[in-house]
Amino acid sequence: MSEVFNLIIQLLLFIGIVYLVGYLISLVNRTFYKITGGGRGVCLATGFIGTPIHELSHAIMCLVFFFRIEEIKLFQTDDANGVLGYVKYRYNRKNLFQRIGTFFVGIAPIMGGSLVLMLLMKHLAPNCYYACQSSLAQFTLTNNGVSLDTIMAFIRLAFGCVSALFTNGFGIGLVVFLVLAFCIALHMNLSGADIKGGLGGLPILIILVGVVAAVLYYLPFTAFSIFNNFIIGIFTYIIALLFLSLIFALIILAFGFVFSLIKKVFGR
Repeated sequence: MSEVFNLIIQLLLFIGIVYLVGYLISLVNRTFYKITGGGRGVCLATGFIGTPIHELSHAIMCLVFFFRIEEIKLFQTDDANGVLGYVKYRYNRKNLFQRIGTFFVGIAPIMGGSLVLMLLMKHLAPNCYYACQSSLAQFTLTNNGVSLDTIMAFIRLAFGCVSALFTNGFGIGLVVFLVLAFCIALHMNLSGADIKGGLGGLPILIILVGVVAAVLYYLPFTAFSIFNNFIIGIFTYIIALLFLSLIFALIILAFGFVFSLIKKVFGR
């Protein structure tokens, strides 16, 4: 049964990494606004693209788990509290499937934003895309939790993706992609409501995976191994995508520091 407990630990690590990446992206974005002094103007300019993707990610995941969407606002500029968009939904708290869905609805913006970034890169900067895919393919998680090999895999992924962006020539496609990535990455952070909403489904998700894994463990053939490898494979790819999005957020922050420095030098 140690393999079953190990899978549960991997699930907990996965959940922790998802929320950690979401928090780091939010922290990077707040720091960007602070050092550049962009404020509401930059938020609105980038939100025109980034906010609809954020809210559509929530909405699509609501549909996947059969939530009832009561109201959706993809982008607005006149809210008194500065809210750029929202999705109001309802779900049946007695429905275990929908309770689990609250976790995925909550983290949807960083998942959806990551996928959109990859699709845009594929079509606008294909050389960078295939180079990044090569780095993603080399990123693996072991069945033994976080190890030095896992950390090194993160580092290789980071260097591979950054190298792919800046060593394949600055064509118009890459420039357009970077602008769109700038807008998306600044608005794929998780709000407090997103995090709070997602926490409700976690206990049920963890219990369900544990029960399924325990049942498969006692079945003949390789049922548990197939399930275990499938789950770890999903974790690996999702974490790699999220980490790639964090890299984009950090690149944006680096540009923000450069912009702030230039503004200080020439503002004297």
